[in-house]
Amino acid sequence: GGSYGTDGYRAQGIAPTGEEGRGCAHEVRRGGLNFQDGKCRRLSYRFAGKQKTLAVYPDVSLKMARLARDKARELLAQGIDPAEKKAEKAETERAKQEEARTFHVVAMEYYDRKLTDKRDLYKRQMLARFENQIFPFLGDIPIFKLKPSDIQTGLGGVEERGSIDMAHRLASLIRQVCRYTVAAGYAEFNAAAELSAAMTP
Repeated sequence: GGSYGTDGYRAQGIAPTGEEGRGCAHEVRRGGLNFQDGKCRRLSYRFAGKQKTLAVYPDVSLKMARLARDKARELLAQGIDPAEKKAEKAETERAKQEEARTFHVVAMEYYDRKLTDKRDLYKRQMLARFENQIFPFLGDIPIFKLKPSDIQTGLGGVEERGSIDMAHRLASLIRQVCRYTVAAGYAEFNAAAELSAAMTP
């Protein structure tokens, strides 16, 4: 005998008999997991001769766990590993999120988080520089794709209009956003780190 949860299944994770035994193992764990009701559900199956567990589902109803089981069985019938399918879906979603995280999105996140204690006049000036002078050439670029040349080209246009001082002010603002980008884990390097070397003094 082992200890039992309120639903009658062993705490050690023995799969129940009957309908839930069709590959949908259910267990009650005590301690070590911060699930809201202490319960977790896991989907076990065999693929290519190997025993696998698809996932642990915290706070998922038995009905949803059954639906996940049935979907996994459909994939297995097609010769598809449910775990690999789930990983592919997660990777696709991650790629979509990265593409959607543009310089505009990150700059506004930086603005909201880092400039809240600044004077209203200063915040209005910074927002105007973003919207009127920086976003037109950087705003739509996914932050993980941002290259130094993207920044240099845009600032070069500002310099060509004779606004050398403004170009340096914009470079400083872009540099702050890029530092935040790295600190937040959105990019691996600061694309604006060496801007000064390419700008007119």
